Amino acid sequence: ESILKGFRQIKTLKKEKYFKTWMTRILINTAKDMMEQQRPVLQLEQVSEAAAESRNNVEEKMDLCDAIHRLPEQYQSVVILKYFNDMKLSEIAEILQIPEGSVSAYLFRAKQELRSILKEGYQYA
Repeated sequence: ESILKGFRQIKTLKKEKYFKTWMTRILINTAKDMMEQQRPVLQLEQVSEAAAESRNNVEEKMDLCDAIHRLPEQYQSVVILKYFNDMKLSEIAEILQIPEGSVSAYLFRAKQELRSILKEGYQYA
């Protein structure tokens, strides 16, 4: 889907050196659109893999995913790009088209909120 969108919109690319960033942004937007259209469904392979892992580990991952999903959208994007895609702050800033200082601030605030959300969840366990 992302490649098709990129191919259709290639004329909007202003500078070739930003192709990777431009395509990454298209990929992020496409993923967001798809996530809004459908709820995530576990595949059979994912279920069997999860069963093989310890119960606590699975629960921790689910708690973390749920906590990230509860963050404001700009925080979610920054956290996912930084910690799941191992991107540098400068790369994230370029992709999201925001200042590097904002990326840093979003990460700081996101971590604070995640601590609060996760701590809150354990009070009820």
